Amino acid sequence: MVQHTTLTKQEQRISRLVALGYIEKEIADMMCLSAHTIHTHTKNIRKKTGARNMVDIARNFILSLDNPQHLFKAVLFIAIQLHMVLQVQNFDTRGPKRIKTNVKISRTFKIKN
Repeated sequence: MVQHTTLTKQEQRISRLVALGYIEKEIADMMCLSAHTIHTHTKNIRKKTGARNMVDIARNFILSLDNPQHLFKAVLFIAIQLHMVLQVQNFDTRGPKRIKTNVKISRTFKIKN
């Protein structure tokens, strides 16, 4: 189980983002750090907590919370919403469709001499 007293604040933030399902590249972009720096932090988290992979980091973080049920409920709610959005057949995010017509528009230009 993650002991937050053994992790730095940066490592705690990263373990929270891992628990929320972000990969190292996404975490690096969000925190304006390099992916190599985030990889080093996750490697240190794995050393300190005995985690073997990212899933262990996420599990340890969730179990270390005072009330892990709140995080579980939020993740479950987001997963249900995502499922509903993906299941809608006629879901189009591109806006109104344009109607194509066969009318050609010609313009005449006057050349000044």
